Amino acid sequence: MTTPWAIVWPLALGAIAIYMLLPRPKPFPTLIGGATAGAALLLAGFLLIRTEAISPENVLFYCFSGIALAAGGSLVTQQKPAYAALSFALVVLSTCGLFLLQAAPFLMAATIIIYAGAIIVTFLFVLMLSQQDGPSDADDRSREPLLSTIAGFVLLGALLYVLSISITAPSVDPAFAPFLERARAAAKEETPEQIASTLGGTKFFQEFEKAVYEFRETINDKQAAAGLETFREQLEGELRGDWQKAETTREAAPMRAALTKVDEAAAQARQAFAASAFARTAQAMQPPADTLPLSPFSGPPSNRPIARDARGDAALPAANVEALGRSLYTDFLLAVELGGTLLLVATVGAIAIATRHGERQS
Repeated sequence: MTTPWAIVWPLALGAIAIYMLLPRPKPFPTLIGGATAGAALLLAGFLLIRTEAISPENVLFYCFSGIALAAGGSLVTQQKPAYAALSFALVVLSTCGLFLLQAAPFLMAATIIIYAGAIIVTFLFVLMLSQQDGPSDADDRSREPLLSTIAGFVLLGALLYVLSISITAPSVDPAFAPFLERARAAAKEETPEQIASTLGGTKFFQEFEKAVYEFRETINDKQAAAGLETFREQLEGELRGDWQKAETTREAAPMRAALTKVDEAAAQARQAFAASAFARTAQAMQPPADTLPLSPFSGPPSNRPIARDARGDAALPAANVEALGRSLYTDFLLAVELGGTLLLVATVGAIAIATRHGERQS
């Protein structure tokens, strides 16, 4: 799991770079700001990227992502709005490359046609209409550069942290399951010798305690880690002591009772961990089940498993665009209507600005 400090350092360096590159009457040297931004990207790649093997898909993903980040930084630091619009076009094209890597050619083509071909042209059209009286110095400085930089990167850090939790959702089952299965198998044996042999004696508690400790070290939430630490201390002290006392009796019943206490303590630790805010957030961010429809209006689930032929190739349904349109105007109707409303307001504003300037010149 990504630790908070691995996110903080690249964000802090990136915030310094953006602050230095923001427009101001006496700007910082562009070369220093650009070098700081490049160092932030390299540091983020070193701390956050974890790949076991290098493949063309991974290389393209990080290239497109890096270009999108660099173009996004250029978008908010450009003095000339026309250059900012071109930087936005580069962000859109990089995002389209990511869509193509995810086997979404329709989204890639639609994004290029709509955003790069229509929205950005509309932006340039509005810019040309809004500056009919000559050049303005409003773009030579940014308002509250320090506060805006801090607010933007604090929000970005919060988003990255939530994503890191959702991508690597924690679960105690991998750490607990092998040992609990061994304890339950030992409890089913007949003789005390068989129970001790199946369990592995006191070495079982040492191995279990080590596994819980290693899992706890990957959790950076205090409440979630506290419950695991309590269970680890029980394994090291109380539960192992009960087993040693039961083992000296050479009777099966006390040994089974000691193993039952281990199972009960593990269940309490699992419940305490699942009740923590950390685990609840991670569980809430998980993708929905494949059989769960997005809404009662969209028909069959759009996230159902992809049907493949004998060669393993995914079949392209003939009505995929129809299903996409149905989902847009049922599941995401509010978002589509809000997007259309924003475009309408922008068009009306551009016409109003052009009309006002025309009346002033006459």
